[in-house]
Amino acid sequence: MGTAISKYGEYAAFAVSAAVFTFLLTFKLPATPILIEADHLLFAYEAARMYNGDVIYRDFFEFTLPGTQTLYTLFFAAFGMRYWIIPALSILLSAAYSIILLKISTALIPGILRFAAPLLFIFFGYRWFGIDGTHRMLSPIFILLAIFVVLRGKRARNFVLAGILCALTSFFTQQRGVAVAGAIGLFLVIEVLMNGREIKDAAKLGSALFTSFVVTIAILCAPFVVAAGWEHFAYAVFVYPAFYYTAGDPNSYAMFFGEIGRAFQPNGLNELIASFVIIFFAIILPAVTLGVFLQFLIGGKSAWHLWRDRVFLSVIGIILLIATVGPTPSRLFQISGPALILLALTLSSLPWVQRNGRPLMSLAAVILIFLAGIQIYRTQYFWKYEILDMPTGRVATLMGEVADKYSWLLDNTKPGEFIYEAQTSFVYFPLQLGNPTGIGQVWPSEYTRPEQVQEVIIALQNQPPPIILWEKDYSKAPQDRAPGDPLSPLYEYLNANYTRTKETWITQSNHAYREAWVLNTLSRPAESNSK
Repeated sequence: MGTAISKYGEYAAFAVSAAVFTFLLTFKLPATPILIEADHLLFAYEAARMYNGDVIYRDFFEFTLPGTQTLYTLFFAAFGMRYWIIPALSILLSAAYSIILLKISTALIPGILRFAAPLLFIFFGYRWFGIDGTHRMLSPIFILLAIFVVLRGKRARNFVLAGILCALTSFFTQQRGVAVAGAIGLFLVIEVLMNGREIKDAAKLGSALFTSFVVTIAILCAPFVVAAGWEHFAYAVFVYPAFYYTAGDPNSYAMFFGEIGRAFQPNGLNELIASFVIIFFAIILPAVTLGVFLQFLIGGKSAWHLWRDRVFLSVIGIILLIATVGPTPSRLFQISGPALILLALTLSSLPWVQRNGRPLMSLAAVILIFLAGIQIYRTQYFWKYEILDMPTGRVATLMGEVADKYSWLLDNTKPGEFIYEAQTSFVYFPLQLGNPTGIGQVWPSEYTRPEQVQEVIIALQNQPPPIILWEKDYSKAPQDRAPGDPLSPLYEYLNANYTRTKETWITQSNHAYREAWVLNTLSRPAESNSK
């Protein structure tokens, strides 16, 4: 009884520590949420459209399955459209990750090294890559739960539950659930080859896994297919990702190599810490995952009972690596749970680590707490904020370009009005503004289809918004555009019907110059006092 209470105490302490840490990174003390321009604003905007009656895939375009938007819609129904919901979700996720990582580690790893995976995930990587209230951080929770139930037993019901969890993974990030289900199936095949498991038994477990996966994902997606129509749904979630998703710069291997290159050229303490994080999650952990499997192939096949758990985790990790399109360090962090557990499990088998595990973990904990303290200090006291009262509640925005942009928009728009933000969909949700088009973002590559550009132009002609936020880099003559850039007609429409103001800001997310253009038939909006 005492041992059980102690274990629950460990889980509770870890979850509370993770939640407090994340709170101090996402809320300005005492309790003002910090506005971070990232993709979670895009998903909150789409959820707001759904909450107000629009149908995803039919009334606006999206290529992920609708798990994230559905979750935000449920939050809006319960709490209203409040910005604090976004950072609160990151806090809940950090607590959930800490518990499930510790739970799996405790089942596999003896001694103090069971704390390694949750410590590294929360207090080393989460600050840089985990503050992301989108499908990318939601889907790995279900991956870890699927791993846990498979490790717990070899009965059919465990694999039925694993299939359901893989379906929930796909409901947020479609390829990840398919990848993990396939990895579990591959592991069953390996197990048949290694320990003589009956083929009929493995087939039964595989059938339970894939049947429950197919049935669950069909049930989850059916309402959206019916509402939008199969043609819209299939194009958005199957055809578009297969043919055009990788055309976006963030989804290419060039982005990965660019970030790795910058990691080896840090400038200052903050970038040095970030470099360590990038190298660890983008290079070291994938190398560990591949290395363990190769080691098994070379010399571990004769001792399957010793290698089973490590092979299972490495197969999951390798398949997830293969399924990660555009493997940026942040995306590799998001799927790093199995690799972190595998690393700790491998280290725990080394005699030197077994003898020195406690001092090693104590040293690691001290270093990680120190780094966490630096991150908290920078967030709370180094960065300067301006407090703005948005329609979605009071928020803290970084002083300078970000605060100037939202201040200007607060002065020149009203909740419920239409504007158009060309590259991203960041300002709609915080300011409760509408998008007159069904396209949330356009990019100068094949990532944006020419027919989508025409759709935007038609929508803007039918319902011209008084303000368009435009990317300076999008203002090019046709002959100056790269192959596949479809934005020339949209720029021509903008030039013919709108006038560029003096308002220009550097965006928080990608440091591009964003300009405000106003409709020619309207009087010029007020100039920002900060300029």
